[in-house]
Amino acid sequence: MTVIRYQTDRKLWLWVATVLFASTWFIPFFELKGGILFRPIYLLYGLVIGIFKDEISVSEFFDIGRAILLFALLSATVSIVAAWLAQCAVVIVRSKKAAPAS
Repeated sequence: MTVIRYQTDRKLWLWVATVLFASTWFIPFFELKGGILFRPIYLLYGLVIGIFKDEISVSEFFDIGRAILLFALLSATVSIVAAWLAQCAVVIVRSKKAAPAS
């Protein structure tokens, strides 16, 4: 049995990871008071607006900032791994179609 080496499609990997990462910001994840699900992009928007209008305290800034940072790190990690798996599948399927049947 021979070992087949596949070439990583870095452009595909980057695009899939970017789309996955960006899409996670618009899915409701955070539950606030009253059981309302909140999208992370709204938390980021509220944080930026609160800074410029001086409506949030320093402790609130760090609490919200920490939640956003942890979400971004988790989302980026999952997006990169899922995109790598997706591009692996695409590269394998492409190479199987391109290879002559023997």
